[in-house]
Amino acid sequence: MQGKEIGEPAPGSRRVLIVDDDRDFAESTKDALELSGYEAAVALDGPAATAAVHSFRPAVVLIDVRLGKNSGTDLIAELFKVDPGLICVMMSAYTSAESTIESLKQGAYDYLRKPFHQEDLFATLRRCFQQLQLQMEKLAAEGALRKRNEQLRRTNDRMRSMVARLRKITACTDIQSMCQTTIEQICHDFEAQGGSIYLLEDDQLVRAAEYGPSHAPNAIPSPSGTDTVFGVTLDSGEPLLVNNVPKNGDVTTSGWDGYAGESALAFPLVQADGDIIGLASTHSGKNRDFTEQDREIGQIALSFAAEKMSELDATSRHARLQAEFQQAQKMESLGQLAGGVAHDFNNILTSIIGYTDLAIDQVGDGDAIAAEYIHEIGRAGERASQLIAKMLAFSRMSPLESATTEIQPIIDEVIGLIRSTLPASIQLHTHFADESTVAVIDPVQLHQIVLNLCVNARDATDGVGNIEIRTEPETHHAGTCSSCGASFDGQFSAITIRDDGAGMAPDVLQRAFEPFYTTKEVGKGTGMGLSLVHGVLHDCGGHIMVESEPGEGTQFTLLFPSAEETAQGSHNGQQRLDRSQHESLSGHYLVVDDDESIAALIGEHLESAGATVSVVTRGADALDILRDATRPIDLMLTDQTMPGITGAQLIQSANELRPEMATILMTGNQDESLQSLRETLGDSILISKPFKLSNLSALIRLYSQNREQNQA
Repeated sequence: MQGKEIGEPAPGSRRVLIVDDDRDFAESTKDALELSGYEAAVALDGPAATAAVHSFRPAVVLIDVRLGKNSGTDLIAELFKVDPGLICVMMSAYTSAESTIESLKQGAYDYLRKPFHQEDLFATLRRCFQQLQLQMEKLAAEGALRKRNEQLRRTNDRMRSMVARLRKITACTDIQSMCQTTIEQICHDFEAQGGSIYLLEDDQLVRAAEYGPSHAPNAIPSPSGTDTVFGVTLDSGEPLLVNNVPKNGDVTTSGWDGYAGESALAFPLVQADGDIIGLASTHSGKNRDFTEQDREIGQIALSFAAEKMSELDATSRHARLQAEFQQAQKMESLGQLAGGVAHDFNNILTSIIGYTDLAIDQVGDGDAIAAEYIHEIGRAGERASQLIAKMLAFSRMSPLESATTEIQPIIDEVIGLIRSTLPASIQLHTHFADESTVAVIDPVQLHQIVLNLCVNARDATDGVGNIEIRTEPETHHAGTCSSCGASFDGQFSAITIRDDGAGMAPDVLQRAFEPFYTTKEVGKGTGMGLSLVHGVLHDCGGHIMVESEPGEGTQFTLLFPSAEETAQGSHNGQQRLDRSQHESLSGHYLVVDDDESIAALIGEHLESAGATVSVVTRGADALDILRDATRPIDLMLTDQTMPGITGAQLIQSANELRPEMATILMTGNQDESLQSLRETLGDSILISKPFKLSNLSALIRLYSQNREQNQA
């Protein structure tokens, strides 16, 4: 070996086996490796090498082409029999094209020509261990992806099955057949051994349907106030899951004592007005316990069934319309369940796909087979994303398409639906603009968000008051969106819905658009109404303005961009994004995120785009860098939620230490108030996780260009 430079120590345990019949050369190589932080061992011939692979468990083997009278090339196959994951590097002072080709055919990863410099050896070893790391990441990603895909498939299959079962329930034309169909479909989905549905009649429960062995009594005195399964379910108005019924000390059986180590699920049948008309119960076999997912899906299905029973029992058209409205709200819960699952998996897939892209960049053209394997992981990730999209589309039952929609006819339909639910003590007033008012939105979604706000206004008046609906044609509006916190200034058409009810306190208004946040009593609100309004309106490029004071009522103003601005804004925004995605980055960026995986992912991506990047996982380390005036930093990207210091606090410190530096705040928490965050950011921008890496770099370019223009 030549040269005196010592290679940098390798992190962790990195084991290298040197196989060479020249003991002096092998021992000197071993000493050099150990000085540089590697674990090394020596074998002088093939049998010793095979034994060392068994005992020493190296990751990389350096093999001399000639081992006395034996061939080092032939040894490769023998070592692979012991450990197929080995990386073999051949060494020879007598290199020929034929021997090189033969070694590569046998599976050698690289070739070193003796005598070699130490820096050549260490560079080769670094490549070997990088290759091993890529292989481990590939295997881990493949395993995680297979597991997630299987979970998604099972969830999607069950969603499809349940929606198909709900359609069978909807097809029933009388309560008796509906009860029988409902208990059969629920028991099939739960793989239950049996079940029954009881309806409340004259202070007793009367059996309306049964599935499985006939053991349920025809009638049971009203169990309200007792500690039985039925009594607890009726009194709480909530589903009850009990495992191992005979040994449970909190509840007793209601009408049958034949449970033997089984679990039971009981559901109240709740009408749209909150009245309980009966209950459904199922019991499992000994080989399967019911789960929380059974409980949640059963609650959705049986709520749907109860409302359908209410519709069948209705005698007026208005009563039927109201039941359908409540039914649609419960069906939306099914879509929200699918949406919650999709959100979690999309976050995971963002990391998988991002690291797959980085792995492809690392492999390049040097290893076509590994590159193809990694490409396949990426394609599988994209297929998983498509599966999630299909699941969400399926839960909506039909595709929704934006179109130029007349607003007044939609409001007339909503008024026709809501007026029948208003008591005479609530007055409904409308003020329509003289000229046509339009919005670029799907008519069904417009109907849904206006209906949600009208129902909220009705509930806020508590039975006495006024509701006002006003439309305004396209005109200039400027302000700050109450739901997303973004500033806007442009031409919008508007719908205003105002009530003189209880109003909202500032802390309630701040959280009003959060999913599942509600101030209504349990069972009277899902907390998804305003979240749905936010999602629909922002999907079409609109905004929301809310004015409310306790005791003074609430006013919602929905702003819809004009058709011309929607089309032109989409075209211009896409052009700017497309241009930005093909431009390189420059400058020194500081990435701060306590999640090491995400921090490394963003750092590697920005470096590949041309930037110089420093990555830290603690806010305190970032502050140390910012205080060091000798280290130039052009832009800082920081996560919001970190131990010790939040991203917003870090940006405030950065603005004091380096007022010229650009800052971007990343957040993925649903419970953060975007408006309060923006108030602390100054001219910084906020980006929500998950995001695509290409969109992040494009955003940085546009942000930097805008800052340069503003400072010019």
